[in-house]
This record gives sequence, structure tokens and C-alpha cells, in this order.
Amino acid sequence: MRSYLSLVFKEIRKQKLTTFLIVVAIIMSTAMTTVIGQSIGIMKNLMLEQARSLNGDRYVTFHELDEQQIEHLKNIDGISQVGVVKTPGVMNIKDTGISMIVREHDTVSIKNYPNLSKVKRGRFPETPGEIAIDENTLKLMGINPDIGDKIPLDLSASLLKGTEPPFNFSSEYTLSGILESDYLGYVSGIVTAIAGPGTVNNLLPAKYNFASVDFRVDNLRDFQSKINSMATDLGVKEHQIQYNWIYLNALGVDYGGTDSEADGATGIAVIAVFIGILVLLAAGLVIYNILKISIVKKIKEYGILKAIGAEPNQLYKIVIAQILLLCAIAIPIGAAVGVLSANTITSAATSMINPEVFLANSSEHLSGLIHENAKGYFVPLLLGAGISLVFSLLAALPSAVYAAKVSPKIALSGVPQAIKRKISKSRKITSIERHLAWLNLKRNRGRTIITILSLFMSITVFVALNSFSSNLDISNAIKEFKMGDFSISNETVGIKKEAIQELLQNNNVERVSFVKYSMYTQKQIEQGEVTTDISYGNPSETLKIIGIDEQYLKELYPDITANQLADFKSGKLAIIKNPMSISSELKSTILNQGDILRINDRELKVQAITGKSVSIQGTGWVNGVDVIVYDSIYDELTGKNALKQINVYAKDKSNLEDLQSTVEQVSIDNPGSRWLSYSETDRQMQESFSQTKILAWGFILFVTLIGALNIINTTYTNIHTRINEIGMQRAIGMDNKSLYKVFLWEGAYYGILAAIFGSMAGYIISLFMSSAATGQMGLSSVPIIPILAGSTFSVAVCLVATVIPLRKIRAMSIVESIDIIS
Repeated sequence: MRSYLSLVFKEIRKQKLTTFLIVVAIIMSTAMTTVIGQSIGIMKNLMLEQARSLNGDRYVTFHELDEQQIEHLKNIDGISQVGVVKTPGVMNIKDTGISMIVREHDTVSIKNYPNLSKVKRGRFPETPGEIAIDENTLKLMGINPDIGDKIPLDLSASLLKGTEPPFNFSSEYTLSGILESDYLGYVSGIVTAIAGPGTVNNLLPAKYNFASVDFRVDNLRDFQSKINSMATDLGVKEHQIQYNWIYLNALGVDYGGTDSEADGATGIAVIAVFIGILVLLAAGLVIYNILKISIVKKIKEYGILKAIGAEPNQLYKIVIAQILLLCAIAIPIGAAVGVLSANTITSAATSMINPEVFLANSSEHLSGLIHENAKGYFVPLLLGAGISLVFSLLAALPSAVYAAKVSPKIALSGVPQAIKRKISKSRKITSIERHLAWLNLKRNRGRTIITILSLFMSITVFVALNSFSSNLDISNAIKEFKMGDFSISNETVGIKKEAIQELLQNNNVERVSFVKYSMYTQKQIEQGEVTTDISYGNPSETLKIIGIDEQYLKELYPDITANQLADFKSGKLAIIKNPMSISSELKSTILNQGDILRINDRELKVQAITGKSVSIQGTGWVNGVDVIVYDSIYDELTGKNALKQINVYAKDKSNLEDLQSTVEQVSIDNPGSRWLSYSETDRQMQESFSQTKILAWGFILFVTLIGALNIINTTYTNIHTRINEIGMQRAIGMDNKSLYKVFLWEGAYYGILAAIFGSMAGYIISLFMSSAATGQMGLSSVPIIPILAGSTFSVAVCLVATVIPLRKIRAMSIVESIDIIS
């Protein structure tokens, strides 16, 4: 074996270019697998930081606990960050649709909610008579604030369930601090103010003196059973439990709630596998291509070895030993490059965005938060190195098999395979260079396929990652609750339909959608205000009849066909949102797809069940059965036609001043209406995703760089191994211009074919990746821009990679080109 190792060393030293290209391919694959392991962990942590900033650093909240239950909960092992929230009451801000909930200051609880913990001026309240309110809410209240001002509030306190009427009272507070504006509350219609400790005890009767408690569970294994056990011990009912669904979904925790999508962690893991396989295949194909070409060139040498008695397993050893030696050199370098690249990308991401978005005091603090699980990155590092080694060996095996099976007679004769020519019809050749390029591709189909596959993998990864990056945005879950850039609402007399035409006259309006809304309690149903055959399981559930326009209908039901749309318009079909189950004692009403229901003598078939709620801004979603129908069918069912909400979508979101004036005027022209802008809400949500997006793009650009190097590697190898062929073409009279055209056409063919198939594969894989992350499979819009960018880039790189080696070969003499031994 020692002599074989010596032979391997000699081959490696002799074939410097081949050795270099294989080492580069292994380095690239190892670097990429390392970056995947590092970046996926970092992206997951950034998603968790975003979830914390959006909806609180808590897993669960138990509502309406008394002092004894609170103390019992604090003493339970395995929970942390226990924050006690006492709420004096809620106040509706006039003509805004926004409710302000007042909560007592609690150090732990405030830290759990990043958007409440930023004081712009003054300080947090310290006594029962003090309060802190965010700046924009004060403006909505018509107050020009100053620290120390007296602010009267009309509050209402109520219980989650029961027959007790709300407790309404008025009280006056001293403004101790002005908080940073929290526009995310606009989506739910609720903003928060902070009162001094002791406010509840001073103002509320004992029967309303309860608290909510936020907490985290230290070990997420068997999460739901732990929550159920705690609830049983404390005597907490199901309707008193609120899960932080945004955070738990990002963690991938199955908590059994209606919004539970235990796929955050699983989705990230599946994405890592997808990307890893694609990148390793791309690098593996390059290694295979280079080794195969190398062995074909040395076929006489292998024939001589077999002729003098070498066994097939010994030839196996030569090829495998060669790749093992190269892996020993390349894998440590690739791992180091991967770690440095991942850290560089992360550092760039954390330094470009305000760290306060993620509860951090500085970029260094944020970087520490992101890498708090860095000890777990060592396993992906070893795993990446191991996978690169395995894939390199797998890529070398076909070449080893080919070397071991070749016949000594064929090898020594220099004709490794019979040449078969097909008789083709004569046709006019318009471009000899393009014709020769196409013949070159057909002449060695194996090499052509391998080259195209290498390009194909790079384009596939680029398109898939570009299309998928938006799925990393945790705030998408919140964005679903708002529609458009402005909303005009009026839940009393409604808005005249003429308002839509007035809005559309503004040149910055892209489109307008609207909602018609009527809600009926079961008592109203019994009194005959509306008739229905729905059998309610819970007496607290309501019936809501909701009318929407065609565009809104298509957004709510993306799979709608032309025939189904016609059936919606004719009043045959409806979409249903079922009520939430809030009590284990009463069975909630459940309607299924295909069910037939009757409302006011009209029969409707349930075409789809939606999880999205359609409600009027600021009123929240009331538990019950939502029957969503087309605009005109709502008029027939209810006898009403007033719009309850209009959603306005802008063309140019950077300039909304003129459109805001139009929206405001429409609101004035319809008495009792209110309007709201979501521009600042969008800004806050976009800011919360900025660092994750930068990191994702850094990752995408790194993948693109690896793909470009793979393209150059493969193309350069193909051309370099054809020096003799190029010399013969020059010898028979082909000038340099024609030579360039032949290989440029060949490179263009490679790039175009790879772009077509890679774009299709990238789109398909992006659908699977989105399905893994969201738990829902469905078609999405074709990513035209990423496809065009990836295709153009790959063709350009292919052409450049063709020109560079040709310049070097052109400088050789014709005799030297024909006689050269690579």
C-alpha cells in the first residue's frame, strides 16, 4: 500500500491544476455546509428575538389570578420571568377605534414587553397617582403633553366571563413619563399605558381585583402537559390561559392552541437540509466532473497498471486515497472559511440596525444574544466536515469504478469507447461557430450534463433562497391582521359606498377593499332579527354576516376558480370562520367544508373554512360563527348596504401625505367615521425584520459566490482539458475570433439550459421550503426577478469563465497546444 500512496503523491504533484480545482471544490462545499450550520442557528435566534420584540418575552399568561394563586405560581419549579400584570381598566379613545389598556408598573413584566419599556421623556410611574403614556396615543387623545400634566381618564374594568357588569369609573393621573410610540398596537386596536404600583388596590372593588401573570417554562419538553398540570393545580380554567403564539410558533412548540403551528424549528431544520443537499450536490458534481476528466486523461496509465497485474481494488485505493488526501487538506480550510464567513455576515447584520429593536443595549449585546447558543454550533461544524467528506468520496466513486473496470486493451489503444455517428439530414448552417458549439455539447453528453447540472444547482439554490427569505419574517403573522395602508371605519351608521369612488380619484390609490358587517347575538336570533338553522353549542357565540368585495374574497380564498367566483356572486357559496373553543364544559359550534346552512331562507354551501378573522378595526374579533359572503349577497341577507370599513392601498408608500388628506376628508364626510394610518406600523414591523433580512441576504450572496466559483471551476476544467482539440482547430485555420465565438456559444448554451431548468427547480423547491416553514402547501407567485437575476448572473459568469482560459490558450503556439500533456 505504501507504493500506491507514493503513486498518489506523484499524481497529485504532477496534476497541479486538477489537484487545485478539486481542492477548491471541497473547500467550497465544506465552507457552505459550515455556513449553513452557523447561519441557520443564528437566523433562528434572530427570529426568536423578533418574536420577543413583537409580542413579549413570555410563553404563557394566566389571567384573573388572585394573590394566593399568584404566590403559588411563583413557587412552582421550572418557570421563570414571572411578571405580574394588574389592570385598572380600559379606555376607548374617541373617534380612533383604539382602546388604551392601563396596567400597573411591574419591573419583570415591563422587561417582558420591549415595546413598553422605552421611555422617551421622564420616567416610569412610581406611585398610584402617576402614569406613563406613549407619545402618539397622547396625540390621539388630543393632549399636548408635558411631564407633570394632570390627565383625566374614564376607565372600565370587566371580567373575562360572568354576569357582572363592567365597573366604570373616572380618575386623574400625573404624567410621569412619555413612552416611545408603539404603532404595532394599531393592528389589534389596543395600546398600553403604565400606571404606578398600587393603582388597582386604590381604585377597584375586590371582585375586580385580579391580576394576569406572564411566565416562561424553562424546559419546553412536554410543554402542554406542564401547562395543563399548572392550570389544574391553580384552578385556572381554559379561558384564562393565553399563549404567546408568535413566540411559541417560532420556537416550534406544539401548545395545542388554535394558532399552534409547531413548525418554526422544524421548518428551519428542513430548510437547512434542502439547502445543504443542493450545495453538496453542486460541489459533488464539480468533483465528479474533474475526477472523471482526470481519469479519462490517464486511462493509458491505468491500463498499464492493470496489464502488469494491478487488481481492481488496488485501482480503487489509488483514486480513493487521492480524494482522502485532498480532503485532509481542503476540509479544515473550508471549515475555517465557513466560520469566518458566518461571523462576518452576522457582524455586518448586527452593526447595521438599531439593536434596541431586539431588546439589546448595543450591537455587542445583540451579537451576544444571537450567539447565546454558540456552543451548539460545534456539532454543525463537525457534521458539515463529515458530510463534505462523504459527498467527496461519493463523487469520486464513479470515477474509481470507471478506472477499475476499464479494459487494458482498450486503455492502451487510446480508444476508451466506440464512436457512433448518427446520420442526420443536411441543413443550412447559418453560424458555423454556433453549430460547432452545439456539436460539442452533443459529442460528450456526459460532460455536458454534468456541467449543466453544476450550473443548475447554483441557480436553484439562488432562486429558492430568494423566494423563501420573506418566510423568515415573524411579523408576517401580525401583518395578516391589518389590510392596506389606511383604514376608514364606522361600526354605527356605516360609510356611504360613494366614498370608494372619491378615494379612487386620488392618483396614489392602487386599490380599495371594503367590509360590510352585521353581528347577531343568539337572543337577537330568537327574536327573529335573522333566521338560521345553525345549531349553536355555546350560548355566548354570535352569528356574523360579513360582505366583502371580489379582491378581498380572492385574498381570503386564493384557490378560487372562475366558476366558484360566479357561485359566490350568485349567493350559492360562503366562507366560514368557526368560533374558538373557550370552554371545555361547552362544545363550540363547528361547520365543515361542504356543509349546507340556511340564513333568511337562502341556502349556502360552505366552500372553505378560513383561519383569518375579518373584523372592524378597533373592535376586535367577537367569538362566533363568521359567514363571509359576496358584497351584494350581504345586502340581500341583512337588508343593509352600508360599508363598515374601507381599506386603502397606496401605490407609492413613500409619499402618503396627499392620500392621507383624502382619507381624512372621506372620514369627515361620513359622520361617525374614524381613520387610521398604518405607515408607522409597517415601519416598526419592517425594522423588526431588518437584521434577519440582512443576514439572509448575506447568506444568499455567499451561496451565489460559491455558485459562481463552481461555474468557473467546471467551465475552466472543460476548456483546459480540450487544449489539444483547440490546437487542432487553430491548425486547420480557425482564427481567434471564431474560436472565441465557438466557446462563447457553448458557454451560453450551458448557462441558458441551466437557467431554464434551475429556475423551475428553484421555484418548486421554494414551495416545499415554504410548506415546511408554514405548514401549508400552496402555489405562490413566480419569483420573476430572482429568476432573471440568477439566470443572467449564471450566463454572464459562464461567459467570463470561458474567456479567461481561452486568452491563455490563445497565447500558446499551435504546436505546443497539440503536443501539450496536461
